[in-house]
Amino acid sequence: MASPNAVYNGGASGATLATRTLVYASGVYRYVSSVSGDNTYDGLSRKFPTATIVQANTNATAGDTIVLLEEHTETFTSALALKADVGLFAEGGEATRARLTPGHGGAAIDPGARAWLENIYFLEPTVTAGFALDLGAAGIRAWNCRVDCGAETTGGGVAITTGASALRLRDCQFYAVSTDAAAPPANGILISAAVSDVELERLTFQGDGIANSVGWGEEALKTTAAVTGLVGVDIDFLGGSDLLVATGSLYRVHARNLGGASNLVFTS
Repeated sequence: MASPNAVYNGGASGATLATRTLVYASGVYRYVSSVSGDNTYDGLSRKFPTATIVQANTNATAGDTIVLLEEHTETFTSALALKADVGLFAEGGEATRARLTPGHGGAAIDPGARAWLENIYFLEPTVTAGFALDLGAAGIRAWNCRVDCGAETTGGGVAITTGASALRLRDCQFYAVSTDAAAPPANGILISAAVSDVELERLTFQGDGIANSVGWGEEALKTTAAVTGLVGVDIDFLGGSDLLVATGSLYRVHARNLGGASNLVFTS
């Protein structure tokens, strides 16, 4: 068995495994910065990061970790197929963590099986039908990510699609940020396929989190197909954020807070 890599992290805040002092990993850590990076660098040190996640993902192999340094920004004009078994972690607090923009009519990132994303801020899409994440593989984790859903969000800010199973979303926030009454975002999360084993923990759906927000066009969390093993714990539905669970689903959902005339609908 090969010896693990010992990674000495330098980030002061942000994703768990990007800031712990010492991490042992089977793969290598790859660093990305739109501020100081260059895609001719190998990205294997904080001093010489690549400039884009796209390049880091090209260089990565299973087990690697991509760390986004503070103030990184990137716009996706096509979906990034994040490789299976790769981590995508951002350093920084709320004001300095990476900001990624969906810049086409599809997902910014399409993670492979067992990919792990943490502490990433997805800005609202700039093109109709754009959205943050297409979760259609097994074992994906998304922790402490913020997803802004705007006028161009015609489906879910996060889409859970065919092939998904054993998904874990934890401590993520979904904001309706459109101020155009004619174009509210449809959903924060849309589950459009008969998937299984979806665990949601400490998620927040906020319909009026910014000034003059017009809220959601549909339910903030919506399933249009039966989900087997949907578990929600400590979910906040705020500012008119509704839940709709499709007929035939097997679920356990705990709503920690309901605010602003939010409604929960479980069809039978």
